[in-house]
Amino acid sequence: MRKRERVIYSTLSIKMIIHKVEKDILEGIPKNKWENLTFRYIEGAAKFPKKFKFEPMGTMVVCTYYNKNWRVKEIDRVPCNNKKRFEFLVKPKSLCESIIEKHFENINE
Repeated sequence: MRKRERVIYSTLSIKMIIHKVEKDILEGIPKNKWENLTFRYIEGAAKFPKKFKFEPMGTMVVCTYYNKNWRVKEIDRVPCNNKKRFEFLVKPKSLCESIIEKHFENINE
């Protein structure tokens, strides 16, 4: 079992991550469809060469949109070699349908 490290992450960094998610992924989708959306973001996630002898660590932030606000569920240091920088953990069905409509609205034309 690894020793727990103290994680210090500024609220500005978290706000910047949330703003990026809202702008790049959720733009144009009504906020009422975001309810219970949960995502994980790992700062510092990258692919490292196999010759790299240490296990790289990154800061993981898990956020959920609930009651018209973003809530930080977890902040932790995790191994980040070969991991995705961003991924949805929970996608409400209404949000999935909205994303499909947003990206494929002209598919039948």
